Amino acid sequence: MVADRGKVNGSRFIISGCHQYENLEDLPSVKNNLNKLVEVLGDPAIGGIEPEVCTVISQPSSPGIVLDAIYDAAEECTDTLLFYFAGHGLTSFPNGDLSLAIPATSTARPHTSVRFDDVRAAVLSARKAPRKVVVLDCCFSGKAMVGSMSGPVDLAAHSDIAGTYILTAAAETKTALAPPGETYTAFTGELLRLLSEGIVGAPEYLSLEIIYANLRDRLMAQSRPVPQQRNRNEGAKIALARNVRFSPLGRTHALSSGVLDYMTAQIDSGFDAEETVRRMHSVHLPYSERLIGARLLSLKRPQLKSECVSVIEDIFEASDGSGLDKVSALELIAKIEPTRLAWVCDRLAEIAMRSGSNGFTQITRENACEQLQKLGAGDAAVAGYRALLADSSVGLGRRILTAQDMAKYAPQVKGEAIEFMWQSLESSKMSNDERIDVLRRICVASPEQIPAASEMIENLMKGEVE
Repeated sequence: MVADRGKVNGSRFIISGCHQYENLEDLPSVKNNLNKLVEVLGDPAIGGIEPEVCTVISQPSSPGIVLDAIYDAAEECTDTLLFYFAGHGLTSFPNGDLSLAIPATSTARPHTSVRFDDVRAAVLSARKAPRKVVVLDCCFSGKAMVGSMSGPVDLAAHSDIAGTYILTAAAETKTALAPPGETYTAFTGELLRLLSEGIVGAPEYLSLEIIYANLRDRLMAQSRPVPQQRNRNEGAKIALARNVRFSPLGRTHALSSGVLDYMTAQIDSGFDAEETVRRMHSVHLPYSERLIGARLLSLKRPQLKSECVSVIEDIFEASDGSGLDKVSALELIAKIEPTRLAWVCDRLAEIAMRSGSNGFTQITRENACEQLQKLGAGDAAVAGYRALLADSSVGLGRRILTAQDMAKYAPQVKGEAIEFMWQSLESSKMSNDERIDVLRRICVASPEQIPAASEMIENLMKGEVE
């Protein structure tokens, strides 16, 4: 969705949740879920959705408020319709079907909750929306899969349905988890982390099937409720966000050092040089696809190397190219034309150091530092990382992730990165849950720190550290 602004504007997102209840236990972390999810999805480097396409419903006073918002969005939506809910899920009413609890819900009065059957009908009313997604972070949310998201035959016959998808925090007989003291619920917290940090080795755009597979593995590893998913047609391939860790070449190396050779061998028999040249020059294709085409063409037709490099340089200079596209272009030039290595490193250093209103995103600058280190320009990489850690215009949480990358990719200054993470724990704005997360990152980056970090984690969990 972030690749095409017209499609983004044709999408509609309803982000809803309840954190305070009159007759049920409060769920404080749900409020944080909503705020952070809107922030992440609105990040130009991740979800790219604009405020006008997103409706946030916190603490709805009646079921009708939620359902009307879905129906209103369904009437306007021409691309992707997404409904998210976090709060209590109930199956205690006589029919045993799933209901979403709102603040005034009473377990003795079914009409005071939002029936999921009504949510399903509202979502399916979006006849002009080819993609429909429902994400439920509540107990028994797997019950949502008992029915069908395809709708009755007449609806399916008259709708341009490219795909429908349901992602739930738990199975139909299982409870979801909102761990006491944690900033977010277990399911949404892991979803937010995945979207914010990206997935090394994954494609440029994260489909729901990739998101689900990673969520499942991460939550299972923590012995937390296992999410469920169900899709129809091509629903699992719906892209929810851009992968901030994507690099056309980095992805290849992350998977296997021999993947590119294998891929090249696979196209030997059917390689069409003219078609590849056309695609490489096509201004209608995403820059990432054109870069991959240029790489393959330079391998298959070395005599066209100069033409490939010229196209890559144009992509690097393009005013509408993202920072990640520029870093990928520079990385590719270094591979195709090693004599340009010094020039490439100079450009990467400029990206790494440029901050402020005319600068690049923190993630782009991190990628530039990583490439500098890989290309042997260690001093420039270190200077870039130090500038990133010192950039107070960037949130502390993002700089902590930078420090973790610094420890991994620039081992010569690993100590500085670890020290920064330790110092970050002194921030008065950091919750104990966030401190525990930082300490875990310290342990991953530097196993020798495990005894000290473990002791502090234990004290934080006991409430002995302010």
